[in-house]
Amino acid sequence: MTETKNHRHVAFLRAINVGGRRVTMAALKVPFEAMGLERVSTFIASGNVIFDTPEGDAAALEARIERALREALGYEVETFVRAAEEVAEIAAARHFPTFDADPEAFHVYVAFTRSAIGQEAAERVKALEGQVEVIRVEGREVFWAQRRGSEVKGLSGAELERALGGPATVRNVNTARRIAASHPAPR
Repeated sequence: MTETKNHRHVAFLRAINVGGRRVTMAALKVPFEAMGLERVSTFIASGNVIFDTPEGDAAALEARIERALREALGYEVETFVRAAEEVAEIAAARHFPTFDADPEAFHVYVAFTRSAIGQEAAERVKALEGQVEVIRVEGREVFWAQRRGSEVKGLSGAELERALGGPATVRNVNTARRIAASHPAPR
């Protein structure tokens, strides 16, 4: 009998516990467990769900999770799935060494999208650079550094989504680092 290998994934959920929609992390786990996903856990209340499954297709997982959440919560929750190895790569990357080196002065963010960001969208995103210190587009993610307490207004999720031409969800890169450290990929 062949043993099925599980893959660890992280679902980054958009707009959880914002805009008056509150979901406890215990309640958020329920639809994931009902889908048969294993070792389900949540990480902080911003909608980060870690789970194991033999399924490896991120797009298929995103669609399944969105259906389950719509049924359980009664509204759409856009979902962005990354394999634990991808989260580890994001966590290890130091795209902005100057800004990463001074966390008291700068926030470094990552936005997750569903698919690789095309050239035109990348150019629109780069045009937003005047609102933050620096922006980098890489694969399915956008990274940027923003000065804490800056008079520059920063980058809103809505502005980023308009530039991308589609949905995204944003996390402080420290969230990805903490998830990678506490929930490594199974060996």
